[in-house]
Amino acid sequence: MGLLGALAGLLLGCSGGGGKHHSVGLPDPPLGKVAAFDLNTLSAHDDIDRVLTDTPSLTHVASDRAGNVYLMDTAGDTPDILRLTPKGVVSRFAPIPSGSTPIAMAATSTGVLAVARQGGLLRVDRHGAATWPTGHRFTTPVPIGSRPDGSLVVLDADRAWTVKDGHTTALTDAPSQAVEAGTVDGSGTVYMLQNGPTIGDLQVIPAGTNPHPLHITGRVPGSPTPISALTLRTIAPAGSDGFYAVADNTGGTASYLVHVKGAKAAVLVQTPLSHDEFAKGCATGKQYPALDNSCAMPWFALPLGSKILLTGQSSQSTPTPSLVLSAASTAATTQ
Repeated sequence: MGLLGALAGLLLGCSGGGGKHHSVGLPDPPLGKVAAFDLNTLSAHDDIDRVLTDTPSLTHVASDRAGNVYLMDTAGDTPDILRLTPKGVVSRFAPIPSGSTPIAMAATSTGVLAVARQGGLLRVDRHGAATWPTGHRFTTPVPIGSRPDGSLVVLDADRAWTVKDGHTTALTDAPSQAVEAGTVDGSGTVYMLQNGPTIGDLQVIPAGTNPHPLHITGRVPGSPTPISALTLRTIAPAGSDGFYAVADNTGGTASYLVHVKGAKAAVLVQTPLSHDEFAKGCATGKQYPALDNSCAMPWFALPLGSKILLTGQSSQSTPTPSLVLSAASTAATTQ
């Protein structure tokens, strides 16, 4: 079973409650802290926890370079997309046409969403959806982002492709094992996971150059474990250069939010891996030390303006509070 398939099952946890809430905005923790909160307090109308809990795969969430987060709501008769702004405002972004069962989503550099369906892609903006011309027959496409030149990067058929102006080009010379996950940063560098489960197994494809393995320095705080040896859960772009990764250690005792930029990597958040044992030590409305807390790590990281949102249910028996930290924490990576 692939990474996305395995995590899909874990995401089918219990819903986060559908009661009415008053929008209170996102918490604003200081550097070195994470704030635990109930995602449903951001909307008086939408059960956002349910949207995330019922998410069939990690590719049903996306973030754009303006700091907005998009969540695909597939629970209703007609799937549609929610948008969460950096100020914590939730709204309906666009519906997805009936008969177009969505399988993945990514935001482009222009703010348009690429929504994948079996065999092809849709271009979705506030005005609706239209077929995305590719000049190529995709099987099960997974868009992961776009480069500054406007080319969309798509994973399909064991390799990466770029789509631009109705033409599709193979980004890698030859197929390999199944591409499990990937992202594109603001510089146009593609990161994709092939042939292994760890952060160090990621392949890097800068614009205009050949792929090469990821080589990074950095160790887990208080441990000899290199960050490159952590098992990757999910990956997301981190501004103009690099990425965020949610990952676990091989001993099954801790999870991490990692920031990678160039050859440097740093752990921004460290949490225990077990959910049931530690859940009572993490209460919504409270703040905790980022590297020493009893919160459970949500499934994915989403850049949200000046903050990073960690969200996504991962336990059927114990709902996981969302976590927020300052994006300024990533400055430690470049020092």
